Amino acid sequence: MKKTTKFALYLLTAAMIALPALTGCSNNSGTSSQYSTASTADPSAVSDTAESSDQESSSYKYRIVLATPDGTADEARSNANELLAKRMIISGFDDKEIHCENENIIISYNTDSSETPEETAKALIKKGYVVFRSGTEQDGEALLDSSDIQTAEAFLDGSTDTKQYAVKIIFKDESKDKLKTATENNMNNTISVWVDDQLIASPVVNDVISNGELVLFSGTPYTEEEAARLAGNICCVIPLELTIVSAETI
Repeated sequence: MKKTTKFALYLLTAAMIALPALTGCSNNSGTSSQYSTASTADPSAVSDTAESSDQESSSYKYRIVLATPDGTADEARSNANELLAKRMIISGFDDKEIHCENENIIISYNTDSSETPEETAKALIKKGYVVFRSGTEQDGEALLDSSDIQTAEAFLDGSTDTKQYAVKIIFKDESKDKLKTATENNMNNTISVWVDDQLIASPVVNDVISNGELVLFSGTPYTEEEAARLAGNICCVIPLELTIVSAETI
């Protein structure tokens, strides 16, 4: 069943997600720098040897190997590595280690989710580029896009008798007026939300949003996992065409 969604003007007091520092990738020698949040006092601690990588990875249950395009610069691969780490945190994957080996990005992780490694990998390689359009058609006027978004997070809304998960999108300071104008000009009309050219929501605007904070609710309530995944994809656009090499239980 297609989810129906609405925009809401929501005065939020909860703190934004605090993200630990992110590290870079390996050079082409295969010696890697890692980002790890598993059982360390400093979640941004860096290990600089492949041997350390093998030792730490042995404590994880799942592993995903993603390939970057041929000729990808180290800086671009490092950026993708950091965005994947951030996306996984927001999506609820806290116990993990990510590093680069040659042209690949290696993700080792633990999770209580029922999602298979293959499903996780397919979600991770999505670019996550967002466009907000006037109306419900893909060729509708583009009002805002990913470049306007500061961050996004999932939360359990308790403002009504029926609690449900929702996704909060926080826009950059310089884009707040764009959001206000878009909602003013489309009052009682639809602004559709597209991620990677796929329609994910077509809410009716019922408030002018002037504080730069937009909340998506779903008529068929999001599960916690769905809301977290959507938030992670929205705020972390992956600039590379990643492909799945493997996704397995170790």
